[in-house]
Amino acid sequence: MSNLYDSLTTNNVESIKHHAKVHLNDLDEFIKKNDMYGLLAELNKNEIISWGSPIQWSLLPDEKNVKKYISHLSSVQLSIYDYLIYIDDPLDSRESKQYKKFVKDNFLVYVDEVFTACVGTKAHGYNPQDIWDIEYSMLDAMGCDTFKKEDPNNYNIVTAEELKTTFDFDWDTFTRLLGILLRQKK
Repeated sequence: MSNLYDSLTTNNVESIKHHAKVHLNDLDEFIKKNDMYGLLAELNKNEIISWGSPIQWSLLPDEKNVKKYISHLSSVQLSIYDYLIYIDDPLDSRESKQYKKFVKDNFLVYVDEVFTACVGTKAHGYNPQDIWDIEYSMLDAMGCDTFKKEDPNNYNIVTAEELKTTFDFDWDTFTRLLGILLRQKK
């Protein structure tokens, strides 16, 4: 509670810009080091931002035994809630195409404004279209059913070994890094 109170009473525009710059630098370091697991762990250590991670980790009750908590992995939540906005459908009406273009154009302006606010300059070097393209790629991957083993009750257990062999995801490395970050005091 003390941290919450302090942040509400002492934050100002300059401290927020400093905080954003520190986080952008941290993220850039993971990218420079090609440390995907470190980046995923960093994004997942904070529930406020973990929804935007391509792989979202959460600790929730086991649906078959609510007295036991287990790790859950889920896909990203895209910025635009109506995922159909991302898809150019040739069968869309003229009005629907105009609406999708309107939403996309305004989204790109918004992303540019967020980058400018965080970095502090209009010449930030980030291309909002890249965000759109990445989110579209993630949406496409979310629709992939090549590896799905669908349980009728949506209770799909995947072992660490299956994650490694089938999905090329190193659960042990991810959870080790996540545990280290969760224990760190910042």
